[in-house]
Amino acid sequence: MAKYKKTTSNQGKLLPVYLSKQLLPGTFEFTLNHLIDNELDLAVFLGLVEGFPGHRIGG
Repeated sequence: MAKYKKTTSNQGKLLPVYLSKQLLPGTFEFTLNHLIDNELDLAVFLGLVEGFPGHRIGG
């Protein structure tokens, strides 16, 4: 028989997040998500990610 640990109310839980269902049009969160996904050029950050081909840290 399996032995499970007891859970407590202080324990963190991992819950799935469905952005398409939870970001409602017209809200600040929806607008921010749209701007980051569609309007901003995030290529400047790719060189700062460790493990990314051609990454550079500190210059």
